[in-house]
Amino acid sequence: MQTRAIIFAQIICVVLLANADAYEYINAKNTINDKANRINDLIVITTGEKILIKEKKRIAERVVFVLPCDFVPVLTVMRDLVNQRLGIIRDETHVTKNYGAFNTTGKISEYNAQLRKSLDRIGVNLDQFQMQQLDTKRYNILPSVGGYSETTIRVLDGAEIFGNACTLVILERTDHWRDWGREWHTGIHIPFKLNMDGSIITETEIQLMEDTKNRLGLKNINYFIPNNTYFPLLDIEMMKKIKETVEKYQQ
Repeated sequence: MQTRAIIFAQIICVVLLANADAYEYINAKNTINDKANRINDLIVITTGEKILIKEKKRIAERVVFVLPCDFVPVLTVMRDLVNQRLGIIRDETHVTKNYGAFNTTGKISEYNAQLRKSLDRIGVNLDQFQMQQLDTKRYNILPSVGGYSETTIRVLDGAEIFGNACTLVILERTDHWRDWGREWHTGIHIPFKLNMDGSIITETEIQLMEDTKNRLGLKNINYFIPNNTYFPLLDIEMMKKIKETVEKYQQ
């Protein structure tokens, strides 16, 4: 059944060309002597995975991919790949309404409401859209540092947001590990270990998207790195660029 579903996805997916995006990576071990940009994540230091970065060598904590395909084919392929590579611990369907209406403390956010109004004016509708959330099983399990990785993948129906056939995929990986604590100002180690965690995107998660692209028969896909930490779709400048990209898919 999975093979038939993938073939079906390849048939109904509209193959349109987007400008190729080059990934910019950094190796954590190369940042040891860089106080401003040092990466202390013991998971990637141990695995050697390359880390996706944005401007000024800053780590990309999450990434938004845009694919010129309908929602169902992308979800079908991604679910199959994620299950094969990392395993899925949670697979949930959500109908998101009034995205960002409440802040992280559960209170109504007037600031987010203003951002949504700005997006409404440029034709980006976040009132309601379908989203499938895939939470991976733990991977990169490393007893030596008491740690592991886990990733949340959100697949969104872009047609409901932009009015044109496309799919958005938001990747968010969190690493967990134990390490010696540090004094805040000096960075000097303190004599006990603490539970640490950090948001990061590496070549491992990017490869899932590249393999999705290949299975769907796409030549290129586009990705964007949001500046809004908790509500990536409220990054106005990013959403403008995504809208422009989606409109080019229709040309």
